[in-house]
Amino acid sequence: MLTDGSETAVELLQQNIKANNLEDSAQSYQLSWGYLADTVDLVAHGPWDLIIGSDLLYAPESHPDLLTTLAALCTPSHTEVLLTYPTRFTESLFFDEAAELFRVDDHEEVEPALWATRMVMRA
Repeated sequence: MLTDGSETAVELLQQNIKANNLEDSAQSYQLSWGYLADTVDLVAHGPWDLIIGSDLLYAPESHPDLLTTLAALCTPSHTEVLLTYPTRFTESLFFDEAAELFRVDDHEEVEPALWATRMVMRA
C-alpha cells in the first residue's frame, strides 16, 4: 500500500503501479494524517508488518496527527515503523512525543544529514 496526503501524488502513484504492471501487488491510497476515515479504511487492509515513511517530520505541528495515524495502523509489539528524514532539527520533537507510544530503537545516519529510525509500538 502506497500512500500520500496529496490526491495528485496518489494519482501519480497509481499511474506508476499500472505502468509497472503491479496492480496485483500494490495499491495507492490517499491518507491524511489524523483523519479517522482514511485510517479506518487502511486498518481494514492490515495488519501491517512494516510501515515506511520518508521525509515526514518537516512540520512539528503535524507530529500529533502523524503519531495518531501511526498508532492506529500499528499492531502493538509487531508492526515496525521505519522513518527516513533529513536533518531539520525538528525530529527530536517528534521522537520525544513518539516515545510515549513507541519504543524508538535506532537512529542511524545513512548518509550525511540523512537519518533512519526504527520504532515499534509499545504493547
